Amino acid sequence: MMSEKSEQSWEFGGTSHILPRERERATFDVKEMTHFLDGGEKETARRRWIQNASKNHELQGMHTMSRDELTAKSVKHFVDIHMEHIERGFMLKGSDGQHMTGSALLSGPLMPHYSLFIMTIAGQASPEQVSTWLPKAYSLKIIGAYAQTELGHGSNVRGLQTTAEYDAKTGEFVLNTPTLQSMKWWNSNAGLFATHCALYAQLVINGQDKGVHVFMLQLRDENHQLLPGIECGDVGTKLGDNAIDTGYIRLKNVRIPRQHLMSRRQHVEKDGTYVKHSSGENKNKKDTAKSDKMHYLTMMGARVGMVAGAADALAIAATIAIRYSAVRHQGFKGTGSFKGEEYAIIDYRFQQYRLFSNLSYMYAFKVVGNWIRERMGDLLQHIDDAGDDIPEVHASAAGLKGLCTKQAHDGIEDLRKCCGGHGFLMNTGIAALSVDYVWKVTAEGDWVVMLLQTARFLMKQIKVAQNFKGPVSELNLPGLCEVYQNLSDPTFDAFTDGRPTPEPTSPGEFGNLSYLLSLFRYRVLVSSVETEAALQTETERLKSIEEAWNSCAVQLVQTAISHCEYFILDKFISYIGKCKDEYCRESLASLCQMYALSRISLGHQWEGILNRHALKLMNSCLNSVLDQVRINAVPLVDALDFPDHVLNSTIGRYDGNVYEALFEEARNSPLNTHLRDDKATLRGYEFVRDYLDKDFLSLRNGVPVELRADTARI
Repeated sequence: MMSEKSEQSWEFGGTSHILPRERERATFDVKEMTHFLDGGEKETARRRWIQNASKNHELQGMHTMSRDELTAKSVKHFVDIHMEHIERGFMLKGSDGQHMTGSALLSGPLMPHYSLFIMTIAGQASPEQVSTWLPKAYSLKIIGAYAQTELGHGSNVRGLQTTAEYDAKTGEFVLNTPTLQSMKWWNSNAGLFATHCALYAQLVINGQDKGVHVFMLQLRDENHQLLPGIECGDVGTKLGDNAIDTGYIRLKNVRIPRQHLMSRRQHVEKDGTYVKHSSGENKNKKDTAKSDKMHYLTMMGARVGMVAGAADALAIAATIAIRYSAVRHQGFKGTGSFKGEEYAIIDYRFQQYRLFSNLSYMYAFKVVGNWIRERMGDLLQHIDDAGDDIPEVHASAAGLKGLCTKQAHDGIEDLRKCCGGHGFLMNTGIAALSVDYVWKVTAEGDWVVMLLQTARFLMKQIKVAQNFKGPVSELNLPGLCEVYQNLSDPTFDAFTDGRPTPEPTSPGEFGNLSYLLSLFRYRVLVSSVETEAALQTETERLKSIEEAWNSCAVQLVQTAISHCEYFILDKFISYIGKCKDEYCRESLASLCQMYALSRISLGHQWEGILNRHALKLMNSCLNSVLDQVRINAVPLVDALDFPDHVLNSTIGRYDGNVYEALFEEARNSPLNTHLRDDKATLRGYEFVRDYLDKDFLSLRNGVPVELRADTARI
């Protein structure tokens, strides 16, 4: 029997029955899927504990706040939630940081402090410096910013122009941003709140450049006033993420003590002698390997965080868009009365393709983020493990940061558009998410630059294989770069000899994950070989490897994308194998198929890999997979386990009562004060008041004299 809320009325939208009906169709246990994605029931409980910390701190009306209100609210919000735990000495462990990021209602000035600033101290400072600065940073005794990028330089860190010149007479570094372009820019929370920053600058000793180093710089004093020679401010209102005071820093002859050079890997003696620790500390190859390994792991940590963050953001968008698409009905089933039954928009095929492709990307990103984090954990626990795959995982992590953040933002925006006109409202959550997330595509390395780093590694591995003179079986390439193994044989033809066999003869073969993986592997092999050949041709023509690299950049980026997608698919398939629940495993396999088939359907570097007949079979299989995912669409987003207060969405609510929520938010709009106060005045009305026809308006829906029956033809 349908409840009152299941039928349309003056008060109710009549949709409360829809999502429960969708959940009844599930072919797997949602709770089991949630535990698997989290890494176990205990981890689910911990994540929920972290998420629920913000349950009673909802920020109603946050999308209509001014910037100063939003910034102040975000600081209060952070302190109210976190300080009791910080004061009792709570320390992050495992996936805690990711759970916090994934469930944050606001970013705000303290988020960068607890991420990049603290990570930089932990990764770059000496043990003595860590023991001095890190406890103060953890307990919020100081607030830090990460000051790397400049007004004129971003991804090209070597090109930074901020200088730190050592003065041996005083034992101090003299800091300057000597030109307009060299001022620090895009430094989150430096504008208003930071007391300190991790400053990246060119170290100069006795006129000799020593390269970019990291320094601890105090910006503000005990009264939160800027120190002499320092100018900081906010760069202005951004497209999104305006709770953070993204700032700039200008420095003029600012002096800091010699001990403020972060000295994990080097230090400067009082007389100006520059000492690299690698020569003194790493006395054998084993120690050097450990040091290199830790350096890789430190850099991977930030990148895997961005990959996992991409999954979280896309997960929120997918949850909102899929639930809303199930609730929203548009288009009659047949002809007849306007009261006739309409289709749920989730049942339109192209809507399914958009929704389920992005859902599969989200699951894939989550899986690959989990895989890398687990691999890093294994390596940290077993520091003597050779970790032969580390260089490949590290290089792939760069490209994955670029690819996943780019596809996540593209996906969030596409999912927003899947919500039609309502997706334009900020209170839906998905519109705000689209603009708040976009900066991550370029932060910590532009997505193209990151993919080019991966491409550079791939080209080197091809050269290693081509130059290897021993038996193929003795060539040891890292990780998935084993795809280049046979290139050591000069008679091997990548296009013909590397092709998967036999050719597909039925749509069902495109549902075989092993076959799909072999296709992605083959695509990487062919595209890499062709790109490397083009690079060599251009190098010979231009007589410059740098110019040749730029000339081949399009192919290089595309090849890096192909490698990253192969990496993702490989980890997705292996991760599914760890799932013990048969029904969850089947649903994950459908999403894995969806991921692979949707990437093939876009045509990126698949020319010649699949012929027209094979593509026809692939499209037939894709339709079948869309039907499979459709059955579990709502349960699959339910398994992501976002509570309503984290989604903060009128149209992504768990109960499906979207129309009630939309109307309630509309009535609460700051522009609708007249609904709450009949004495309220409308700002701006005074500018049009004298132009309005008061006599005509006084009719109050009465018939104008011109339209009355005795004077007009109706």
